[in-house]
Order: sequence, then C-alpha cells, then structure tokens
Amino acid sequence: VGLDLPMIVSSGMGTMDEVHAARDAIRSVAPDASVVFLHCTSAYPCSVDDVNLRAMETMNAELDTPVGYSDHTVDTFAPITSAAMGAHFIEKHFTLDKSKEIGDHRLSATPEEMAEIVSESARAFQMRGAPRGSDIYGCEGNIRENMRRSLATTRFLEEGQELAGSDLTALRPATGISPLHYEDVLGSVLQRDVDGNTVLTRADIQSTL
Repeated sequence: VGLDLPMIVSSGMGTMDEVHAARDAIRSVAPDASVVFLHCTSAYPCSVDDVNLRAMETMNAELDTPVGYSDHTVDTFAPITSAAMGAHFIEKHFTLDKSKEIGDHRLSATPEEMAEIVSESARAFQMRGAPRGSDIYGCEGNIRENMRRSLATTRFLEEGQELAGSDLTALRPATGISPLHYEDVLGSVLQRDVDGNTVLTRADIQSTL
C-alpha cells in the first residue's frame, strides 16, 4: 500500500459482500490507493457455463474502482470478450508448454496466445466506443444524408397544385422533407412547377412545417 503501486484484487470464491468488505478495508488503510477488482471464477479450468462475465456489470455498478477479469478458461475467447464488456485489466496464467499435466498449464496462455489476448482485447475494448445518445455518431453523418430518403414527386406537377398521396414517394438523398412529415405535406400547395422524382424542400410547398 505504501509503494504507490496499483493493488489488484481478485474476487475468486468471494461474495459481493466480501468484495465490498475488501474494498472498505483497503480504503480504511489507504483512502487514495489505486485499486482494481477482478471478476474471477475459481475453477481450474473454468467452463464456459461458469465464466459469468456479467458479474463485471454488478461490480461496475457497486464499486468505485476499475473492474477487470481474471481468467481460468483454456483458450483466449473469454478474456477477449471481457474486454468488449468493459474489463480494464485482464489477468491470465502464462506457460511455455500447455501439454504439461501438472498445475495450471492447460488453462494458461502460451506466448502466442498471450500476444493474441493483448492485441485482440485492445481492439475489443476500442470497439465498445460510446453509448447511444440523442445524436447520431459522427461517422454516420454523410452516410445518413446519402442513404436516407426525402419526400419526392411521382410525376410532373404544376405550381398551385394541391399534393395528394399519389403525387408523393420517398427517394434518396435525405436533403429535403423527411417522410416522417408525409401527413403534414398532404394537401399542401406547390409554390413552383416540379418534375417527377424531385426531392421536395420546405420552400417548394405552402405548409406549416
């Protein structure tokens, strides 16, 4: 605690009450200590059914510390997946020979597997990105305009004509009136002559839009 190094605490074989108690004990001695709690299922090896990665959701919600994952499965999939679910730290046993029958070699990572965990976990964590908010993601801006549709005419229409349902369709791009305003546009009066397949803008119609 006095070395100013992060403390990594595994939750293996512990209940959430015990995890809270461990967190509180650490804080009572070193309130400003950097602590990481790792979700862990202490089975050797750990089966897919027992990985329980969603436990990190509970730990994230209840602890004021970063959360990670301590892995006891036989391959690289669980630790990489844990990164996609928000694990900030990953602990994995290490071996030079998985074929050894003693100890934890069969559930440990070889140098090649460890390299895969490091690289793929970084990519998985990056892919988490940002949650869905009220705005679209920045990279979608141009695609949204090009791929979405606007209300458009089905045929040549003269200025002063009242728009009926048969006069309207939806065409790309989304530079005009949104099809969401279809009901509002019905009955509107055209302010100019327009050809067929013309995207309508608010300037083209007499409307309260």
